[in-house]
Amino acid sequence: MSQPHRAYFNAIAPAWSGSATAAVCQHLENLGIQPGDRVLDLGSGKGLLAPLLRQLAGQEGLITAVDIAEQMLLGGKGRYAQHGII
Repeated sequence: MSQPHRAYFNAIAPAWSGSATAAVCQHLENLGIQPGDRVLDLGSGKGLLAPLLRQLAGQEGLITAVDIAEQMLLGGKGRYAQHGII
């Protein structure tokens, strides 16, 4: 992504809420993530998928959240920490 994309997502981060639709949840479940798996969540934003990823990978799984917009990650910091995501 370009610097303008990064700036855009950093700018909208405070107001970003987003929601996981049933279709998104079903797609994740179809990936076959198993307890103990390692998951890289690219473009993780504020951690919308954090609870579902933790549920699928279990407490023994490793989930790493990455986003180009640091304000998105900061906005989701509590959600990530709550679910043991780095």
